[in-house]
Amino acid sequence: MERTFGGPIVVGRARKPAKSAWFWQAREAHLWCSMCSRTFPNGTCRLADGEQHCPYADCDGLLSRDVSDWSSIRREHPNYPVAPWLGIQYPLNAPPQKVSR
Repeated sequence: MERTFGGPIVVGRARKPAKSAWFWQAREAHLWCSMCSRTFPNGTCRLADGEQHCPYADCDGLLSRDVSDWSSIRREHPNYPVAPWLGIQYPLNAPPQKVSR
């Protein structure tokens, strides 16, 4: 996985991002970083300066500030995949898609 993220990473216990609405919700399988618009498996991070960062080497996003649940991003963009691809950018500025029923 280090090759995917571009450098050394730490894999640990899955966590709840700071922006989660409810503390009793299940932990998400994927998290989304607002700094680089990419997703990563929950529990994966990069340690720098004593803080946990987005695991992508070219991103300075902090897990405590810049990370959201993937499911909350998908609510606005239902065309985004349930299980996102690593390394692909999923920007918020893309127009939200309406779900046809």
